Amino acid sequence: MRERRELDARPLADTEGARCPFFSPDGRSIGFGANGKLKTVAVNGGPVVTLADAASLRGGSWGTDGSILFTHGRSGILKVAAGGGEVMTLTQPDRERENNHRWPQILPNGRAALFAVVRANIDHDVAVVDLATGQVRTLLENAGHPRYARTGHLLFGRQGAIYAAPFDQETLALKGSPVPILEGVAMWNSPAVSRSEASGVVYYDLAEEGTLVFSPLEARLPKRTLVWVDRRGARTPILPSQRAYESLALSPDGRSLAVTTTWNPGSTDVFVLDLERQSWIRVSSEGRTMLPAWFPDSSRLLAVSWGLKGPALLLTRIDGTGSPEVLLDGNSWQAAVAPDDRSLLVSRAPAPRQFDLWQVTLDGARAAQPWLATPSSELSPSFSPDGRFVAYISNESGRYEVYARPYAPPGPRHQVSVGGGEAPRWSANGREIFFVSGGSLWSVPVRSAPRFAAGAPQELFDVPEEIWQSNGFYDATPDGQRFVMVLKDPFEMRPIEVTIVPNWLEELQAKMAAAR
Repeated sequence: MRERRELDARPLADTEGARCPFFSPDGRSIGFGANGKLKTVAVNGGPVVTLADAASLRGGSWGTDGSILFTHGRSGILKVAAGGGEVMTLTQPDRERENNHRWPQILPNGRAALFAVVRANIDHDVAVVDLATGQVRTLLENAGHPRYARTGHLLFGRQGAIYAAPFDQETLALKGSPVPILEGVAMWNSPAVSRSEASGVVYYDLAEEGTLVFSPLEARLPKRTLVWVDRRGARTPILPSQRAYESLALSPDGRSLAVTTTWNPGSTDVFVLDLERQSWIRVSSEGRTMLPAWFPDSSRLLAVSWGLKGPALLLTRIDGTGSPEVLLDGNSWQAAVAPDDRSLLVSRAPAPRQFDLWQVTLDGARAAQPWLATPSSELSPSFSPDGRFVAYISNESGRYEVYARPYAPPGPRHQVSVGGGEAPRWSANGREIFFVSGGSLWSVPVRSAPRFAAGAPQELFDVPEEIWQSNGFYDATPDGQRFVMVLKDPFEMRPIEVTIVPNWLEELQAKMAAAR
C-alpha cells in the first residue's frame, strides 16, 4: 500500500497473492482475498485474520456495523462479521440467466448495498439489495461496478465511460436518467469496450470525501506476436503479422493453429492459421469465442462461446461448410475431445465455487453427465494419445495440482505435479505431461502401460512476463520439441497508470447540473 503523501509503496506482511482489497470504514484495516480465503489486516501491520472461504474474491465492502459483504467465484452476495463467524447468504443468482453477483458496496445509511449482476451472456446489470429483507431490485441494465457518491448519485461503468444518475438511498430508486461523466476509463477486457464489462469490473473508485481514482483506457488493440519456444526457452517468431491473440491450440497433425483473436472491438473470434502457407481463415463470429480445442481428425474445432444467445460449447468445421453447431448449452470451460472421436470432457460449474468435469457423448443423443464431480474443482482436461487416461487439475489439496486417472471407466487418480501445477498438456507420444507451475514450464515423464506411473517433474524454462499468460496460452508440437505461445505487445508491459482527481464531486455536480 502507499499513502497519498508518500512516493513509495510498502508491502504488508503475509499478504502475498492478495486481490480485491477494500478498507474498513475507519481506514485502519484492509479486507482482501488470498489463497482461497477472505482475510483482513491492519494498515499499520499485524497478524492477518482469516474470516471465510473465498475461492476467487470478486469484491468486498465493510459496513459501519462491523459486517463485511463479499462475493467470490459464482456466488451471490455473502455476509460475515469482521471478527469472524457464520457466513450468511444475502442474494442467490438466478442460474437460468445469471452467473454471479459481484462488486458490492454498502450504502452510507447501512440499509442496502449496490452490486453488479453478471448475466449468463456475460453482459451485466446494476442492482440493489435491501439488507433487512434480502429483496433485490434491478436499477440499470448493461451497467457495471456501481458506486455511490454522497452528492446523491449512483455511478457506474458502461462502454469505456463512467456514468452518473440521481439516486435516493432511502427509497432505493433512481431519480433521473444516467449522464456520461468521464470518458476513457479502463474496464475488464478493454479496449473491446462494447463487451468490456464482462466481469463487471471498472477500474475506478471514489472516496467518501470526494477523491476519484481511475485507470485510463488504452484505446487500441494490443499487437501481439505468435512465437515458437524451444525446450530451452529460446523464441522464434512464427510470422511477422501482429494481432490481439489470446488462447490457442495446435491441430493434432501439427499443420494448423487455432487462435482466438480480438479482431474488432467487442468481438473475439477463432481464426485458423495454416502454418505452412501462413494463411488465415476465420471459423467463428459469435460475439466472443475462445478456448479452441481440436477434434482428432484436425478438421473440426470446439470453442467456448458467450454470444448474444448466451453461453454455449460450439462445434465448427474449419472448411467453412455448415453453421456452428451447439453441442452443449450453458456455461462451459476448457473442453478436450477423446482420441476415438466418440466423446469429450468439458469443465462446467454446476454450483458456486466449484468446477466439475462432464462427459459428453458425440453420437446418438449427445448426453452430458458428470465424469468427475467432487467437493473440489476440476478443470483443464487433456487426453493421453491412446485415450486411456486424462490429465486434469484439481484443488483438492488446497492448491491446484495436476493429476491423471483412467478415463473409461474413471479410476483412481495419480498425482503428476509436485508443489502446484496448472494447464496440463499430454505429449503426442504419450511419454510426457507438460504443465505450468511457479512461472515455469515443466515436463513429467510418464508411462500408461501396464500401469500409470509418473516420474520427477523437470523444469524446462521460465515463462517470462512478456509471454501472454491466460487460459489456453500455450500448446506443444507433436514431436514435443517446441511450444507455441503469444508474445505481448510492449505497451501491455507498462505499469498501470492511475489518475487521482481531488475534489471530484464538484466536477460531478457541475456536469449533472449542465445536463439538466
